[in-house]
Amino acid sequence: MKEESVRKRETGSRLRAEAATGFAQVFNESWRRKFSFFHFTPIIEWRTNGIRPPGRKSFVSLGVINYSVSPCLRGKSVSYKFKVLCLAFCLSLALASAVNAGDKYVVKNNPGAAAPYESWATAAGDIQTAVDAAAEGEPVWVRSSARWPFLAQRSYRSPGETVWVRAGVYDSGGKSDGFWRSKLTNRVAITKAIIVRSENNDPVKTIIKGVWSSDSRTNGPDAVRCVSMADGSALIGFTLTGGATLTTNEEYASSADRSGGGVYARSSLASISNCIITGNSAFGDPRNSARGGGGACGGKYFNCVITNNSAALRGGGTDHAILFNCVIAGNSSGWGGGGGVHGGGLYGCLVSNNATAGSGGGVMGWSPADPCEVFDSVVAANRAGIDAGGAGPHAKLFRCRVVSNIASNNGGGAYGSEVTESLVAGNKANNGGGISGGMVSGCVVAGNVAAMAGGAARISALNSFFFGNEGGYPGAIYLAPGNALKGCTVTGNKSAGGCGGVMLEGAGTARVDNCIVYFNLARADSKTPNWAASVSNACLVFSGSCTCPAREGWGAGNTTNDPKFVANGSGYGTSHMPGDYKLQTDSPCPQAGCKLDPKAPPFALQPGN
Repeated sequence: MKEESVRKRETGSRLRAEAATGFAQVFNESWRRKFSFFHFTPIIEWRTNGIRPPGRKSFVSLGVINYSVSPCLRGKSVSYKFKVLCLAFCLSLALASAVNAGDKYVVKNNPGAAAPYESWATAAGDIQTAVDAAAEGEPVWVRSSARWPFLAQRSYRSPGETVWVRAGVYDSGGKSDGFWRSKLTNRVAITKAIIVRSENNDPVKTIIKGVWSSDSRTNGPDAVRCVSMADGSALIGFTLTGGATLTTNEEYASSADRSGGGVYARSSLASISNCIITGNSAFGDPRNSARGGGGACGGKYFNCVITNNSAALRGGGTDHAILFNCVIAGNSSGWGGGGGVHGGGLYGCLVSNNATAGSGGGVMGWSPADPCEVFDSVVAANRAGIDAGGAGPHAKLFRCRVVSNIASNNGGGAYGSEVTESLVAGNKANNGGGISGGMVSGCVVAGNVAAMAGGAARISALNSFFFGNEGGYPGAIYLAPGNALKGCTVTGNKSAGGCGGVMLEGAGTARVDNCIVYFNLARADSKTPNWAASVSNACLVFSGSCTCPAREGWGAGNTTNDPKFVANGSGYGTSHMPGDYKLQTDSPCPQAGCKLDPKAPPFALQPGN
């Protein structure tokens, strides 16, 4: 028996090392294909000494994880904090966990339960008992690269033994996670670096159920959260539902006790995959920017569905979580904002049908220094009671589709955000139907509607299209003094007032350089359908651009002649059918206008959609 145990452990050590190395290579290659603006240099180096260290339960000892991340967009550096510290390491251990001889097992209310719970026949009767009996993994050191000094060297534990859970509804047991001042009961408190997973990776049949407060409120003194997670732990294949948190009325309740009704992770070093997080609630902490999340707070999430959760303050779905290929839908938050997501990062996600009483119906960040970063995702059909129906404030969107969102005030699609290489279409607001405030680069802003600026308000834009937008005044873009448009095409927009294209509001100067502002529609008596200045001392300066009519004092680089698109398209405002906006060879302004193709990826905007 002793020799057999040693053999199993040696096999486990070898397979873990192979899995770590192999997964790192696959991870690098797959991310290069999916996100071409990232480049990874070796994420992981795995070493095993082949002998059992004194006092250790595993043959595996980790050397160092060395990694550096060099994100670039069209050859230019993008400055943001990449928050996934060691994804390959956590997942590779999860893949190899099945060979660990010390794994624990759980069968609900098992009459034959007997420690150490290492077979289905002697499985623990509840998850917490097995979790407490499981051994965590070896220490891991994460070293920062010179390029990313904010990723300071630190240590945590790698995932150790696995707790296998048979299908059932686990709605009893639990405890506090034991962290500083923590009083909230968790149905499962994973306080060490282990893996907890359902037997067949079946979240529909394997359910961890929390408790809402009995005092007629969702959150309150006897609420029970579903799961709390320590650094290095992993949760795979569960439904987490019915969880809630404490509120500010509970004496000495910590910020953590008010956050993450479904799951609370101490940091992004905890991972959750293939889980359904639904019907949970959190109160949140108004004193702490990173505390909220009706469904989840903290952690990394892979292929999860986060739906129908609520937060009294901010982050109805998640708060400061990092999400990969997840669906965040039907969540809600109070005045703090972020109906779907508050803070963190999203990669290849769908954020849909979320709502907030504040700003940021879909996603929002906390501050310019703590934004929400969204890559290759869809933000659709969200609603905000104030600003930012889809994204913002303090959001950064890259290659996203922001469609059919609604805000009561400003920015139906996005507000106070950076939007890059994205489609912003079919959104509504009082001002800035598509975008209000922030920076737009390489985007298509089309088919948005507002009482004032249909396309965008108070923005600066580079190499972008604005067409088919509709507003009261103007139809397309409302500039503030200091804003600038460079290399943009503004056409086919409609206004019920005197300017269908670009308007400068207020005293001051705004620039329009190398742009085409043509074929926009305003009311019949308008003398300037393409551009306007609201007051006499508002100076809209055109340079190297094509528009009409001419303005007194313009330089020789401008023209009022037809720009000669290959095809102008038809109709105006939301009835506009996109044309082919490439310029003919005899165009009077060959260097002006946006050079993107709105019918090609990532926009793929076709007539009628």
